[in-house]
Amino acid sequence: MKSAPANIRAKRFEVVGPTGKILSYWGPDSDPQIPAATNKGVLLVFMDPNGVRRCQFGASVGNYGPELLFYGKDGPSETRPQQYLPQPRFNIGLGYNDDPIA
Repeated sequence: MKSAPANIRAKRFEVVGPTGKILSYWGPDSDPQIPAATNKGVLLVFMDPNGVRRCQFGASVGNYGPELLFYGKDGPSETRPQQYLPQPRFNIGLGYNDDPIA
């Protein structure tokens, strides 16, 4: 019997559908608007069948405060132009000085 590893390390974990399309991931934010030199937050992201980000939970960029964001059908997508910045339909989190944001 094989023993379980003590640790599993990866840069990103992905859940894919039968065709290999990414349905969800856990890892650094892949937003192309974030400059390469900026530390990226870590997110758990869920996409719809069209590859549009619909929900994300994690640490925000910059202050690393926790946040929960819900997007509409026009949410972020790897295929949308970079200048397109959809806003969440609902968000809640902690901002600067751990002040609540809603």
